[in-house]
Amino acid sequence: MSLAQLYTICLDRIHGYLKVGMWNFYFENNPLSELLTLVVHNLMDLTQSSGQDPPKVGDVLVLLTSGRLRRLDLCPFQLEEDWNSIAHRIGFNSFLYNIISWNPYLEELYLVILPDFEVLRKCQNLQILRIYKLCILGIRFVTIFFL
Repeated sequence: MSLAQLYTICLDRIHGYLKVGMWNFYFENNPLSELLTLVVHNLMDLTQSSGQDPPKVGDVLVLLTSGRLRRLDLCPFQLEEDWNSIAHRIGFNSFLYNIISWNPYLEELYLVILPDFEVLRKCQNLQILRIYKLCILGIRFVTIFFL
């Protein structure tokens, strides 16, 4: 068995554990905070690309709180549907503020909801902010680059 196959098997296993919420209550001692940034991003990509159903924020909450994200794309998530389960309890801006606080190295952020820009002050390393606006004929977006 090659290392690439073993890595894929491990990612699939961890992804399965994420889907069942195995680590959803480990905010202070997050077990995934010790993973490499590349592994956390691969798990996020796997979650966003697997299955027919759109991913749920609850499935990746432990990844969002790992502190290892440099790129965060919340566009594939059905935030409106997940709103009742997570974000509605604390409000979208508070939710986004917490994610940014937990990930101090965040460089790229992709959203479909316009945030309060006060929230982004916490993100010192942010280089790219892309806000998508869904429209009938396709996707329109605004990209803001920070220097």
